[in-house]
Amino acid sequence: MFSEDFTIFIGPSGNGKTTLLHRMAYEASNRLGMRIAFLGSAEGEFSEHFMKKRYEIVRYIGYTDSNNRLALELISELCRDGRIDMIFIDDIDMFMSTDPMARQEYVSILESIPAKKAATCSSFPFIDDSYDYTIES
Repeated sequence: MFSEDFTIFIGPSGNGKTTLLHRMAYEASNRLGMRIAFLGSAEGEFSEHFMKKRYEIVRYIGYTDSNNRLALELISELCRDGRIDMIFIDDIDMFMSTDPMARQEYVSILESIPAKKAATCSSFPFIDDSYDYTIES
């Protein structure tokens, strides 16, 4: 599915995936000087003020396909311009539309973005059962 520049952490709700993702994003930004784009679910547990203080761009994702598509296109453009180094996506499964065509479009856009990506996911598979996933342990 995704290229080698995409890492997904999978596990049940409440086991610390979001905390891990924020810690990694903060370390990448603070210690390595990377410019971070952070996508979180609309029900995110962190305030917008907190998020914008830590990362170059913060967008909330949800079930609105047009809004999600615009967020991905904006981040893609920023990455291509060299203004974002890495993308973190919390609850990528919340981001995936119920429409299979929209899901595939999101995957295509994400795959084409020239940046490293890390995401969390509580359910697997999050695209569909027929998709060819590669799982490394």
